[in-house]
Amino acid sequence: YIKIYNPDKEFDYSYPNLKKKEKSNSQDFYNKFWPEFLNELELDDKAQSFPKGGGIGNITFRMPHSDSWLTVYFDKSKDEVGVMLKVRGEISKPVYNQFLNEQDIINSALSKPEWLYEDNVLAIRSYKHFDIVHSDQYRGEIKDFLSTTINNYVNCFRTRINQIISKLK
Repeated sequence: YIKIYNPDKEFDYSYPNLKKKEKSNSQDFYNKFWPEFLNELELDDKAQSFPKGGGIGNITFRMPHSDSWLTVYFDKSKDEVGVMLKVRGEISKPVYNQFLNEQDIINSALSKPEWLYEDNVLAIRSYKHFDIVHSDQYRGEIKDFLSTTINNYVNCFRTRINQIISKLK
């Protein structure tokens, strides 16, 4: 299980039910997957910065405000990969309200993502299940899904968040 937190906070990458060998195999997988994936990833928005890949189950793309980010993740326990926008703090409510006004457009652009707003945290995510997320058999399909989804999320949210922040100033 991989917990996903704000990139400015301390991370908890605990794998409570995995033995050392399994941890090492997972770490090896991520050490190879993320740099390879990021090297191949092309986004329409050339201004979007890229994260560094590593031996953990997620990477984070910064969004226009420090309280907003995209997390790209593997959840091995659910055999799921996904992309999640998170917005927290004082900007979460205006962002959420504006996004609700455009929910049909956003849902269409992102193929009906899951929405959650709770305790001043907005989370919007899209995910896909695979039989075994660390299998080479699904590597290409996982890369395709993540590439398309990240690009769609950046295209959908980066400008919108910038516009909302500009109105708040």
